Amino acid sequence: MPPKKAKGRNSSSASRRVARSQARKQQPPARKTSELDKPTENEEAKQQQDFIEEEGEIIDLKEMPAFQYYLALVEQNMKVNYFIQIMTILFLCNLTVVDFMKVSINPVDGKPDDTNYKNLVSTGFVLISAIVAFAIALNGTWKVYIKNLKADPDDKVDYGLPQLPDFELIYGTVLPLFLVLLKSPKLLPIVAAGVTQLPNMADIVKVIVSFVIEAQTLTEETQMGIREIIAVPLLYFGLHYMLNKYTFDSFTQTERNLMTILFMTTVFAVHASSSNITLVILQKLVYAFGMAAIFNVPLMEFYVKQKQSSTKYILAAVCHTIFWAIGITFTDIQLTPILGAHPIEFLINFITATEERFTIFKYWIGAFATVIPTFVLLSSYLPLDVRRKFWHYALFSALAYPLTIDPELVSLALVGLLGIFLFVELQRATKLKPFGDFFSSVLKPFQDKRDNSGLIVVSYLFLVLGVGLPIWFNGASGLNESCIGLITLGLGDSSASLIGKRIGKHKWFNGSNKSFEGSAAFLLATGAGLSVMRNLGQNTYSDSTIWLTSLLVSLVEGATEMNDNVLVPVMGYIILNVLDRY
Repeated sequence: MPPKKAKGRNSSSASRRVARSQARKQQPPARKTSELDKPTENEEAKQQQDFIEEEGEIIDLKEMPAFQYYLALVEQNMKVNYFIQIMTILFLCNLTVVDFMKVSINPVDGKPDDTNYKNLVSTGFVLISAIVAFAIALNGTWKVYIKNLKADPDDKVDYGLPQLPDFELIYGTVLPLFLVLLKSPKLLPIVAAGVTQLPNMADIVKVIVSFVIEAQTLTEETQMGIREIIAVPLLYFGLHYMLNKYTFDSFTQTERNLMTILFMTTVFAVHASSSNITLVILQKLVYAFGMAAIFNVPLMEFYVKQKQSSTKYILAAVCHTIFWAIGITFTDIQLTPILGAHPIEFLINFITATEERFTIFKYWIGAFATVIPTFVLLSSYLPLDVRRKFWHYALFSALAYPLTIDPELVSLALVGLLGIFLFVELQRATKLKPFGDFFSSVLKPFQDKRDNSGLIVVSYLFLVLGVGLPIWFNGASGLNESCIGLITLGLGDSSASLIGKRIGKHKWFNGSNKSFEGSAAFLLATGAGLSVMRNLGQNTYSDSTIWLTSLLVSLVEGATEMNDNVLVPVMGYIILNVLDRY
């Protein structure tokens, strides 16, 4: 039985209940005391701060091993939805290990090929290293806490009990490792450097551990020079620092981990000579406008502090000028030699390359100019869930058919859409003149409680990423797993929300807004979508693969408490990859 919650000054620390009888147990019977002799509530709390009650036994925290304490925390915080997610991950791990343990025959020389086995061992080494580093960090936190208790025998300071990080942090390690093992093992050193920079570690320790694990996973296939090897851990640290400083309340630790790893793989995995051109364009745009945003940070900090409207307009004009001048200039410098034409000229030629492609583009422009403004005007008459899920259905309607005939166009469109949304969100979050207030008022009716918890609204950014990542993982192809993001978000997630809100009676767990009825709708919609794509020639998955994938993804979607716009598509992508090997 775990430590029980405390009542009083430490009531917010889940895992302890103050042993109120401790003072009486340690003292022999004495005379009756007057009211003046009795300790006050604060004094009593101070006397009891060092003790917890576990299984009816009073335990001195200073004598409690770290392992016992954290194990008790795990036991207390374990919930049904956590158990479901853990079992799903372990099931995928088991299937992956069994498959990668097989030794195949090299068709060229007829000799056994143990490449998969070596990749599995290397990935397992990174996973174990991350777990060990995490355990050492927790143990260090516990030792510091106990040291503080011993140095403060009068309990003058409430240090707060050490806590476990959010459960979802597991995805910040598992998802990147699964992806790199299944799709591109040569990127393991880059991913390894990211997944081992964990919270609860000192900054210098993060960088050192990251560098050591990266170096241990280098192979002959790793296309990294000494400068890249040194730069990767430092870049990870810098990205984490920037996100923690400017978007701390907008992203969870898991989301920050995933975004930094995604950024680093975009930087190091995309090559102009071998990658799809739409991914090269994405990479160069990230470089150019990322640099433009960094140059603007000091000016934006000064802008936010200003009160006078006229001053804000002047600073806003300077910010816009710097941002677009740097972004456009560096985009031109990087892309023109690769594309063989100015980026605008290339874009026009790309869109008009075929009549079919140009027709699709005109359909998108027409829908953007008519359907979206009409819906925004009518949105105030609709429930919040309908307002939000409209964008899921709209994205599915716009991209599902084009993905089957021109995936490269869809890939480039998603790159452009992500860029537009980032620009809009930057304006809205900073209220940058003259568009910031306008975007804020337009988007306000579509935001839920989670969106309003921080400076940045991530839902629609993650929606585009959730649809785009499976396509980009497959090199801008429309085949096999590429459609999983579009189906799980456009059909599955939308159906789960709309149906679950209206007929869902049986909740997943106490406090959850997700129901079994909604998860059933997710399962059916996702399975039907994958089946239709198979009939259109986009995949060759068996019925068992389609419906088992739909079941597992629906379990994850129903059980998770984090933003599922990225988690669900990436999990679906991994599950399809693993099951299709059997």
